[in-house]
Amino acid sequence: MITELQKQYHATLDMFELAVNNCPDALWGRVFGDNSPFWKEAYHCVFWLYNFLGGPTKRFELKPFGVDIDPRLFKPCSTACSKDEMQKFIASTRTHIDGVFETLTLQDLDLPDGFRDDGGFRSVAHRLLYGLRHGQHHAGKLTAYLFATGIDYDPWRG
Repeated sequence: MITELQKQYHATLDMFELAVNNCPDALWGRVFGDNSPFWKEAYHCVFWLYNFLGGPTKRFELKPFGVDIDPRLFKPCSTACSKDEMQKFIASTRTHIDGVFETLTLQDLDLPDGFRDDGGFRSVAHRLLYGLRHGQHHAGKLTAYLFATGIDYDPWRG
């Protein structure tokens, strides 16, 4: 189960990275659907994919990549991130995925989750599955944005 979860996190990150890589520079700052530019939707996705991984001793990190960008889609930003920065965030998240799953045990999955102070997740397993669903949702949105502009590629990784 641990290995399969790790593989699914990598597949989600791979799908997200394909959307980032297939986004032409002219669309990187373009605003889509919910009034967020492509880069902001991408940052939101990778920020939360990284954070929802948590870990037995890891909690929410406001600046997991060392930058001060508000990840909430409904908040305007005073700064943007480049595709090069996004690639670094993706690489950092790949390393984080492996670090979390190397130490995670089946017993950990059933533990009460301490990620949020409000007890928002029932267990570590709940948080990890929620993080996968959230990541897939945003990877899908980014792919849909690209498809809507005529950019076609094979986005599925499994």
